Amino acid sequence: MGRPKKTDSNPTDYKRGFNAENYERLYPWARRGRKAFYTMAAKQAGASLNEFIIAAIEEKMERDSPEIYAQMQEQEKRDTEQ
Repeated sequence: MGRPKKTDSNPTDYKRGFNAENYERLYPWARRGRKAFYTMAAKQAGASLNEFIIAAIEEKMERDSPEIYAQMQEQEKRDTEQ
């Protein structure tokens, strides 16, 4: 699970490499001034802005596209079993 840590590498480089191998970047654009409201709502929910956005996306997927959401859940289950 994860990459073996090299003793001669910079911790920041390690984190960047790990993130590049395990995550994909999304770049949502929001109207100016909205980010502050999204951040406040996330904080009120006890989540980071990233966690809040992902939860909102997945709730909408589950509601509006249950077949795709189920496929995503199955893939996640397979990935965690490995």
